[in-house]
Amino acid sequence: MIKQLKEFQEADEIKTSPLAHELLRTKLLADLLGNENEMIQYYMGKNLARMYPCASIEDLGKFFSAIGWGNLQLINEKKKERQFELSGSIIQARFSYDTPYLYKMEAGWIAEQLNQLTGEAWECTYKENKRKAIIHFYAAY
Repeated sequence: MIKQLKEFQEADEIKTSPLAHELLRTKLLADLLGNENEMIQYYMGKNLARMYPCASIEDLGKFFSAIGWGNLQLINEKKKERQFELSGSIIQARFSYDTPYLYKMEAGWIAEQLNQLTGEAWECTYKENKRKAIIHFYAAY
């Protein structure tokens, strides 16, 4: 477990199904937030990043794995752009859902982590690749 999440170590040792998380993200948040769902989830991700800042770009993938968001890898880096790929069994499973899964929280989290690491005002979007069962995140400032 990564250092910032140490307070949740006991919970991490309990092996459970991700079903509660998936219901929360796909059904309950959408119902509660209505038309503002996408924007609020993006800013929830930014707030989460402020609570748990990463010390390096490599730590982004470690955090994603630690909290069960999947396997995040930096696949392309330019001066003002970064491209990440998110994969894993949970990502593959989400393509079978009737309700589309939003990755806005993850995108907001990536944007804010990059803001904190570089001091630039990053924004992040994503595209799904159903055939490969991956999500591409595109961050730029």
